[in-house]
Amino acid sequence: MALYRTLALQHVRGAPTPAQLDTIAPYLSDDLRARLRAARDLHDSEQARAPGEKPPFTDGDLFTSLFEGPTSSS
Repeated sequence: MALYRTLALQHVRGAPTPAQLDTIAPYLSDDLRARLRAARDLHDSEQARAPGEKPPFTDGDLFTSLFEGPTSSS
């Protein structure tokens, strides 16, 4: 539950920023942290390559089945 509360407070959408990833890192495995870092790197490189295009991992919630993210946690 702490992960979802933290995600909601951080307003994580798409690939987390480095600061967001640092905040949620205690709740993630090393492998998931590395994959999220790689997704953010891809997002940033694609954004730089094509500034007018929407890069991958921009929208949506990667941690829930809801595009908008969690609405509550218990």
